[in-house]
Amino acid sequence: ESKHLMNIIKMIAYRSETALANLIAPHYAKSDNEIRTLVKSLINTRADIHPDYREGKLVVTLYSMAFQRENLAINQICQTLNDAEVIFPGSNLTLIYKTTTI
Repeated sequence: ESKHLMNIIKMIAYRSETALANLIAPHYAKSDNEIRTLVKSLINTRADIHPDYREGKLVVTLYSMAFQRENLAINQICQTLNDAEVIFPGSNLTLIYKTTTI
């Protein structure tokens, strides 16, 4: 059973990674391998999370990536995610993504 559970977790992680790669692709003119590398870097990057109960927001601030072209792609992803106006599960807070650059 534990191997089956691990396979399910790996499959969910891969699908999440693929979804992020698909969001990045229009804004990052590199090969699929480089896009996947950027996604993995994004997943592992540091971030600050600040709830603002008065404004009804949960602000996720991502730290800068190594290269400006990566930061530009990440900013585009943040804009796409912000446009979706997603509510954080179990709360009434709207997720807001931003970066420390630009």
